[in-house]
Amino acid sequence: RLNGTFPIPLYSRNNIYTMDLQENQFSGVLPKLIGKSFPKLKVLLLKGNMFEGTVPNDICSLKYLRLLDLSHNRLSGQLPLCMNIMGSDDSLFDFQPGFGTFPVLFNVIGLPDQEEFMTKGRQDNYRGNILNYMTGLDFSSNQLKGSIHESIGGMKWLRALNFSENKFDGSIPQSLS
Repeated sequence: RLNGTFPIPLYSRNNIYTMDLQENQFSGVLPKLIGKSFPKLKVLLLKGNMFEGTVPNDICSLKYLRLLDLSHNRLSGQLPLCMNIMGSDDSLFDFQPGFGTFPVLFNVIGLPDQEEFMTKGRQDNYRGNILNYMTGLDFSSNQLKGSIHESIGGMKWLRALNFSENKFDGSIPQSLS
């Protein structure tokens, strides 16, 4: 297992599209400049670490994002109000074979060409062309609070959404029902 804080490069990494750091022992806060450091991320999977603090507003600048899994961490506070702009641009190229590899930045090469994502309590593996259609956000099993913003319902690309096991209050927004 990997540990330490989130690995942020000293300069923008335009060639990273998939980041799968699930089930490790990373800790500390999510970096405030995650969107500027990895502007072309389509998949960000950080499930099962020990991240704490709030979800940074800069995550909203990930305009190509299709899968985000921040579940099973120690995140708290409210979700950023700007989340509805995340994933708003689908013009970045499709997932292709070999897409799931990391540059040398993480000293990990040759990762499988698939991604895991949990929906409705079931962990599924997605590979190949289906990755072009599978989209979702998973914030489950954290300590997030406040209300779920109405604007999230405006994320027309979203196929799966999991906010379970948090401390949200209020009602489910009309835009999601």
